[in-house]
Amino acid sequence: MGVLVWWVLPVLTTVLAIGWATWVRRAPRRAGDEETVEAYARFRAALTRSSTGNTAPPPDV
Repeated sequence: MGVLVWWVLPVLTTVLAIGWATWVRRAPRRAGDEETVEAYARFRAALTRSSTGNTAPPPDV
């Protein structure tokens, strides 16, 4: 019985490592066209907001 325990631990660890490596190396989810266009619109809006804001330098603290 003791030998079985000593063999189960490395085998289980190896299986978990293979599963983790497979999970990490999976292909990233591809974004749809609408999602990327909306993200780009939010990006442009953020740039516009930051460039039209107060142009005075920040006060010294």
